[in-house]
Amino acid sequence: MKRHRALGFALFAAVCGAASAASAQTACPADSIVIRGSSASEPIINRVAVLAKAQGINIVYNSSGGSCAGVNSLIPATGTGGTTVKTPSGRTKYDAANQTATCDLATPREADIGVSDVYSTSCSTLGGPATPDTVLDYLGPVQVFTLAVYNDPSFPVVISAEAGFNIFGVTARAGNASFNVDPWSVAADVLARNEGSGTQQIWARALGLPVNKFGGADQGGSGQLLAKINSSPRSSVIGIIALNDIVPTGTPPVQPNVRPLAFKAKGQDFGYYPSSTSTAVDLINVRDGHYAPWANLHFFTKKQDGKAADPNVRKILELLETKETVSTISKGRAVPACAMQVSRSTDMGDYAEYKPAKACGCFFEQEAGAPASASCKACSDDSGCSGSNQQCVFGYCEAK
Repeated sequence: MKRHRALGFALFAAVCGAASAASAQTACPADSIVIRGSSASEPIINRVAVLAKAQGINIVYNSSGGSCAGVNSLIPATGTGGTTVKTPSGRTKYDAANQTATCDLATPREADIGVSDVYSTSCSTLGGPATPDTVLDYLGPVQVFTLAVYNDPSFPVVISAEAGFNIFGVTARAGNASFNVDPWSVAADVLARNEGSGTQQIWARALGLPVNKFGGADQGGSGQLLAKINSSPRSSVIGIIALNDIVPTGTPPVQPNVRPLAFKAKGQDFGYYPSSTSTAVDLINVRDGHYAPWANLHFFTKKQDGKAADPNVRKILELLETKETVSTISKGRAVPACAMQVSRSTDMGDYAEYKPAKACGCFFEQEAGAPASASCKACSDDSGCSGSNQQCVFGYCEAK
């Protein structure tokens, strides 16, 4: 077969009551921009929050309810009479060293930004309508979704969509032994999320399952699911998780014993890792469309005159495209939109060729730690690039 290159916040918080009171609760800054939704987006939001703080903007983040709660923070679910999800509390950080704490909002309020791994219509079983004209759907970086197992070299390395259909659609849901796919034949070891999870929304579509018929033991969140696989050295354990969640954790950081499987989508002759090999970090099979389970992060916010209505939200969306944020995305096993070669207009839909206004494939590969492509040429400005069809982006010549 022809081988494709694979695969601090520093938020100021006011403390209610005397500092010596052990029961004192931390209040979220009154002027905070509240972001709610996808738990997989947290590393990206963390970096943006550090940059936003330097511009005097406080960010508070809440991941309860997952992607579809992010959608319904701005877009009322069908049948709710126009009521959006309100956020009572959030997670904040006091510095860039990743120290975390929680805070409470004085009054539960609607989020300023709802972040989701999926389009609003993908939350249809939870009442997700199409995005109205009053809401902006800003497409951010690409999240990569995997079927992951414990990292034992004797365990399988690839799985097909058809096998995944039987595992999550039949075995995990009904325990029907006649549909077992070895070694994933133990219903309790098939790990999932829930309908509100963008990860589960994407995998349901990738496997051809209705999202409300997707089986598996709900782990509550990506952190819990990762910990479950990491502590379960059995070949029967399999779970759905975003690639950027399979990262070192703890102090000092330790790489989890979890690895993604190569995935053979419907209609494909071969399975593909997200990157060119199982250990590579170039994510080329995501970027060129050979690895199918991925989706852009969506940032939903109120719209006015074709752009974000809140000026501080506009600044936050602009920060998503800065060199600093693109670097963080690249190092975190996600793909900045400027490094993609294909796009989609629906979740798991057909591909279209994608040419970003300012491509950043070379910078992505450098920051991700992948070997530089032979075509990548360093530059300080456009004059260092060849001809009018190239421009200097983040220190490299890229096609216009």
